[in-house]
Formats: sequence, structure tokens, C-alpha cells
Amino acid sequence: MRWNTLFLPLVLLPFGFASPEGQPGSFDVRELIRELVEGVANIDAVQKVAGGTNRDTEVIVQTLIKVYEKIINRILTPNDIPIATRTILDAILKRLLGNDIGEITMHGYLDYARLVLDRPELFITDKTVSTLVAGYDMSLSVGQDPAKDGSNHTNPDVPLGKVFYNNTEDEGSFSVEESFLRSAMYIPRNFTWGQKQPVLLVPGTGLTGYSNFRANIGKLLSSSSIADPVYLNVPGRLLGDLQVNAEYVAYALKYLHALTGTTPAVITFSQGGVITQWALRYWHTIRYHLSDFIAISPGFHGTKSAGFACGTNLLRCLLCTPAVIQQKHDSNFIKALRKDGAKTYGGKSAYVSTTTIYSGTDSIIRPQGGTGASAYLLNSMGPPVSNIYLQGACARQPAGGPVSHAGVLYNSVTHALVMDALKHDGPGNFTRVKRACADFVAPELSFQDKVETLALPFHGLWQTLLCKDKVTKEPKLRDYVFERWDRNVSVASLPNHNISGIFGY
Repeated sequence: MRWNTLFLPLVLLPFGFASPEGQPGSFDVRELIRELVEGVANIDAVQKVAGGTNRDTEVIVQTLIKVYEKIINRILTPNDIPIATRTILDAILKRLLGNDIGEITMHGYLDYARLVLDRPELFITDKTVSTLVAGYDMSLSVGQDPAKDGSNHTNPDVPLGKVFYNNTEDEGSFSVEESFLRSAMYIPRNFTWGQKQPVLLVPGTGLTGYSNFRANIGKLLSSSSIADPVYLNVPGRLLGDLQVNAEYVAYALKYLHALTGTTPAVITFSQGGVITQWALRYWHTIRYHLSDFIAISPGFHGTKSAGFACGTNLLRCLLCTPAVIQQKHDSNFIKALRKDGAKTYGGKSAYVSTTTIYSGTDSIIRPQGGTGASAYLLNSMGPPVSNIYLQGACARQPAGGPVSHAGVLYNSVTHALVMDALKHDGPGNFTRVKRACADFVAPELSFQDKVETLALPFHGLWQTLLCKDKVTKEPKLRDYVFERWDRNVSVASLPNHNISGIFGY
């Protein structure tokens, strides 16, 4: 019984009667209930191994069986299913976490399932459930195409006159072999090598660049006339040491500049923002040749969810990888990122022209509201920053509604800001794109794109559960973190330094 088999019914169950039995893409609600029962049994088995209690198992199983019987006897109607499913969710939460569920639940993923159940109109259009299932099936296939989603691509070597690998004394050093760093980039065949601006796409925890972005930002950029997407597929799906993950970002940005002769941009999701900010701090020469940093749902101050995921023996053995524990809001990694150096401000301030886009209803990165958000950056060093808090910028409008962690990726304002930042000097300017608040989903995305994006947290959770490297303490900070060369860069030397009038919170 796979864990994502458990979570899939939680999202799809409210719509289980919409597709006639036997049609393509249809499914049997009774089978979903049986899978839920099996899933609870597996949770019980995991807890026994981890020394947990099993006192509630029988109650949960009986609850599920009663729902199953009522569906068979047509006592429950489609309108009743969300209530019944929330009852099941509550039982599973109590089974996993005890009575003190709190605000952060199961690394945020079950909160997200609740959002789908409470506001299905935000996610379901007039498409049939067969389309929904087809879209989810498509999302499950992501990551099984080595030609696009792997980490062993054959990319051109850096020309001798432009070699940069570990040739600068006063910045961070690469510990990963250059061949591995170079092969982690998926560069599409139609890449123009400088005719359009290269844009590096850096994913979140448990994901690859291609699986993270192909149905949202990658689709937007691929259809544009100004940008060439490059997908960063870090080995291990960003579950290992964040300092190593940051090496892949630093190398890729230097590589794209060296081989295209242009100034690239970078767009990140979740963890991708943290490791990019780390790369900008400790490989400071990148700042001279990066036009834009666009961070979607970032956690520059870590997240309380990571503390929850590493908070008990049970959860540590399930979820606490090096990358997760390093994203705790009080981790040594986050402290090293944000501390002021001898000659520079810490990573709580923007190093280059930066646009951050985040949602107050993000249940994975917490806190994430207003100026106290983990995504919020200062401009103490001079480069302009635009902090776009969706619920503040688009108050009482569709784009400012309840937007999940992954939902920011397909939000209409996010897509508008991405294109605005790439087309203009400086970060994305909300005043130029505020009309996008009228839409919840970016207009260029299909229903299946939305479903595939919604599935990303479940993929991340599944990969986290599969990861064998579970830890009780953080990896040691690298020696370069303690060097005194940590420096500031003249604002006048950076791209897009003379922009004013940026809207933000």
C-alpha cells in the first residue's frame, strides 16, 4: 500500500459519483474506501515499529467501514461525502498525532487536503471526474522520464577561457564533482543559447525541476518569446544537505552565464528559494550576472512545519531528512544564512533584484503572512525587492483567496509577475499586473496542469517517506561559512539597481 494511494482518495472522494462506472477514467468508490482501510492498517504497522500506540486503530477502521456501507446502500450522497471524508481525516490525524493536532499537521499535507474538500469549487471546473483522474495519473508519471527528469544529462563543457569551477578564492567552494553539477541541468532541445534569456528553475523539497515546473511556470516560459527555461534536477530530489543542494544552483547560474554570454534569471519554488539565497550569499560573484531572482512560496526564515516533522521519534523516522531539519526556523543553516557577516548583511535581505510571492494560507511554510512571513525580504543592501503577499495585494479577489503552498505556482498573479519581472528592469511590479487578481488560475494553464500542480506536495511527501537518510541533527556547516571574506557588493555594480516605486508588503 503506497502512501500516495492513501492520500489520493482523500482528495478525489468528494467527486466519486461524477463519472459513470465503466467509462474511461472512472473509479469505484468502494475500492477507495478499501484502500483507506488498508492505509490505516499500514499507519498502524509503522507506529508499532516506531513505538507508537495503536489504541485508536479499531475506531478508525470501524468509521471507514460505516462510511463504506452507507455509500453502498446509497445513504450517503455526493453532498455528504466531504463531511464524511473530513471525519476520516480527523480520525487519521488523531491516530498519527494524538489529540494535540495544532495548526501544523502532517507537514501541512493533510491541511491541504482539507482545503480541497472545503473549497472544491476552487479546484473543480465543469470537467468530468475522468479528466481529474487522467490529470492525476499524468502527474504520477512525472519523474519517470530520464530524458527530462533525471540528473545525468550530457551538457557542453565550459570553454577553457571561461572556467569558473573553484577558481575564486574568496567565495564558497564546490565539493561536488563538476561533471555531476553540469549533468543535473535539463536543457531542452530548443534552447537558444542566448537568443532568449535563460531562466533556471529550481524546485522544492522532494521534487525535480522538471516535475515541479513543467505544468506551470515551465509551460509559461516555453511559450514565451523572451525566456528559455532550464530545469535543475538535483540528485536525491533536494532531500539531502542544503549546502550541497546550493552548489548545484551556484554552478548552474555560473554555467548559464558562461555558455550563453547573457544575464540569466532564476525562478524557485519553496526550498529552491532558500538554497538560491544561500548561493547568492556565499558565491557572491553570481550577483554580478543575475538579472532577477523570483521566489515562489519561499521560506527564507525556515518553517515551523520542519520543526514539527522532526519533533517526535515517529515523525523523525518518517520525514526528518537533512533538508527538512535544516529548514527549521531556528536551525544552524537558517541562522548562518540570515546572520550579518563582517562586510555584508545576511540573507534576510535581497542580494539581487528579487520578487517574492507567497500566500498566507500556505500550510507548509509557516509563518507566511504579511511582513512577518518567512518569504519576506528586506532591501538593506540596496537591490530592490518586491514582496507580494497574495491575500494583501488581491484582498477579496479570486487570486487573493485561499491559495495553498503549491497553488502559488499556478496563481494568475504569480504568472503575471514572472513575465513582468523578466520584461522590465527590477523586480515584478504589482501595480502593472493588478488586473490579474480577477483570476484564480493563470489563463494559459489547462485543467490538467492545475491538477498536476496540486499533486506536487504529495509527490514531495512520498519521496520524503522513501528517503533512507533520516537524521536527528543537522549536517555540519561548511568551513566557508566562517570565513571573514563574507562581503557586500556595490549596489551600482548589480543589474537593475536603479529601480524605484516597487509595490510590496
